[in-house]
Amino acid sequence: MIPEEIELQAIKCQLSLYEFFKQAWEQIEGSTFFKDGYHIQMICEHLEALQKREIKNLLINVPPRTSKTSLISIAFPAWVWTHSPHEKFMYASYAQSLSLKHSVDCRRLIQSPWYQMFFKHSFRLMKDQNTKGRFDNDKRGYRISTSVNGSVTGEGASILICDDPNNTRFVESKAIRESALEWWTKAWSTRLNDKKNDCRIVVQQRSHERDVSGYIIANDNAKEWEKLILPMEFEKVRTCVTSLGSDWRKDEGELLWPDQIGSRELTSLKNDLGSTYAISGQLQQRPSPTTGGIIKRDWFLKYTKKIYPKFTLILQSWDTAISDKPTSAYSACTTWGVFKDEDDVKKVILLSVWRGRVLYPDLRKRAQRLYKNYLDTGETSDAT
Repeated sequence: MIPEEIELQAIKCQLSLYEFFKQAWEQIEGSTFFKDGYHIQMICEHLEALQKREIKNLLINVPPRTSKTSLISIAFPAWVWTHSPHEKFMYASYAQSLSLKHSVDCRRLIQSPWYQMFFKHSFRLMKDQNTKGRFDNDKRGYRISTSVNGSVTGEGASILICDDPNNTRFVESKAIRESALEWWTKAWSTRLNDKKNDCRIVVQQRSHERDVSGYIIANDNAKEWEKLILPMEFEKVRTCVTSLGSDWRKDEGELLWPDQIGSRELTSLKNDLGSTYAISGQLQQRPSPTTGGIIKRDWFLKYTKKIYPKFTLILQSWDTAISDKPTSAYSACTTWGVFKDEDDVKKVILLSVWRGRVLYPDLRKRAQRLYKNYLDTGETSDAT
């Protein structure tokens, strides 16, 4: 017989991922002191909705050191198995060693006396499939670990989770970024067992406009993804709103988790990151600084006069990619008019913009068209 108090505690944990995470904290982190945060509660609510299939695709962007991995990669699958042990998980991170560590930590939580006291009757781990990279239970559920560009052939899952698919150390490497996107679109995207009912989660700190999160945001034309984006310092103009609620903060600059990362700790963290781009991406979840990096945003003004000034020069700037793959970078052309204002200061006006994913023949035709008429940017077969 299970004591009534233990049974009530088990039910309480089964019903609430947040409650489960609080009670499991000591098993996960080795500390009895749990520092609560509204962001933890908000992430838990979205993960619960996903487990119930109320959300199919969930993107979570939060700063480093905010317990995202402890919650999503370690606690979440262990919690799901307390009432749905048939769920099949596949996890990926940018490094196999990192994925394996998360897998081992999750298995240790499941095998802990605390977990077994509450949930030992929900399932058993199988002895014949119980390794660092994969462990199964006797209800046909499993948790498989792999890495970006790691082999996933022949495997599938009901819940796919990417925890930091991009390594922030190699953020400037275009080859590594594009390789991650190739893996995301061609390998990982095919691993769902049932596309109508199964789910995907991506959680990471932003590092570049072309990281996996950036690709999802830029290409979510069908609005398939729920986007939970929580910056370290609150920005009113970017208040996160999802189907389950919105960022709870009201004051500009209000911190995400002040009990853990206060003003002093944030200053130290910014000093460690150094780069304006790293701070903007990893802390604020927008890889481009609001004020601009080299070129400042407040340099750009709206030209309000009805007639253009007399241009001394009209020039075009091209950035070509010469590829029409959905994951490739865009080819782009901007046309600028150079003039002098009343104070004889040289300035420029942006006259037109075109971008598209095209092969060389179409790119050449587009360049000829824009040379003849820079306003000829209408959509054709070679523009996207």
